[in-house]
Amino acid sequence: MSKRSGTDVKVFEIESRMSEISLAVSEIISSSSKLFPDLYLLEIAVYEAVFNAIEHGNLEITGEEKKELLEKGEYDLFLKKLTNRLPCAKRRVRITSTVDDEKQVIEIEDQGKGFNWEEALKRAEKCEGCDDERFNGFGLRIISSVFDKVLFNKKGNMITLIKYCKREQSEEDIEKNTDS
Repeated sequence: MSKRSGTDVKVFEIESRMSEISLAVSEIISSSSKLFPDLYLLEIAVYEAVFNAIEHGNLEITGEEKKELLEKGEYDLFLKKLTNRLPCAKRRVRITSTVDDEKQVIEIEDQGKGFNWEEALKRAEKCEGCDDERFNGFGLRIISSVFDKVLFNKKGNMITLIKYCKREQSEEDIEKNTDS
């Protein structure tokens, strides 16, 4: 972690294991508390983004594979097997959280092949596939609803999440804006 002129920067590099997510997300959210009073949805969205980076990025699990494995009740066991198999076992997720007085920027980069994020965002906006029959699509929708900006690199293996501090008007500002 480093500090630059009122900026708090935290960098994490975690293995592609689900057990590694909680600690990194907790640290990131602790930096958020000075900007955002309600952290519950923010925490869920960050967790989901990191989970997706591991699950779909580094482990290369497709939506269809996930659906089938969940239906069979074999998903957790499959995840454990994949995280011990090469090349997945060597892949990492890098998370950088930068907080200043106005915003928090979180960059999450996996070492996977990337994905067609434009198509996925369109589906998430329309909520295509967001029903009880399918097990994917909700995560990106949650992330997009919590953050003010959601950006991807061209390859689709890095997501940038931006949340702006929405300050309430002070009494002084309210007085200035009130016609009497």
